[in-house]
Amino acid sequence: MARCAIGIDLGTSNCALEWCELGKLGSGGTSELEVSTFKIRQYESAERVIEQSVLPSFVYFHPEADSKRPYHVGLYARESLKDSPARCIHSAKSWLCHSGIDRESSILPWQSSQVGSSQKLSPVEASAAYLSYLRRSWDNAFKNRGPGYAFSEQQITVTVPASFDQVAQRLTLQAAKRAGFPESTRLLEEPQAAFLAW
Repeated sequence: MARCAIGIDLGTSNCALEWCELGKLGSGGTSELEVSTFKIRQYESAERVIEQSVLPSFVYFHPEADSKRPYHVGLYARESLKDSPARCIHSAKSWLCHSGIDRESSILPWQSSQVGSSQKLSPVEASAAYLSYLRRSWDNAFKNRGPGYAFSEQQITVTVPASFDQVAQRLTLQAAKRAGFPESTRLLEEPQAAFLAW
């Protein structure tokens, strides 16, 4: 049984993760669950790691990248866009719902001659890169609490825009599966999530 409920916003510009521990009382003995923002450790530069409440939805392919780590995700990737736009993926979520392309083809960074075709990612793979980073970050932060707190054991919800068609929703779940999310992961349309929060 899940110890925690995790909600993820797979955003066009940023991703975020909120969570609460199930079965615990809120402050003052109320039954309201206490929701926390997960702080995401990530590179701010090639040398500096910080914690931030959002993970920028960017992928950067370093010119000297090796096969073990062909790219960086997050803040460092976003900052690299200024100097190396042809080596960066951004707006993968928009590509994920673009019906005029093959969303499972390795096309990103779009029309880049600086990233080889064997390195490029599909919109699904780029989305999976963000989700995988969040999963690994969670597991690293909670590893000392025991196996019951493993990401794969939790109740996971990913929000998607109401504009996502069935294909985009299916591909989002496919990206989650590639990222190691449990089969029980569910999608929730953003307007409905906002209504429930209200």
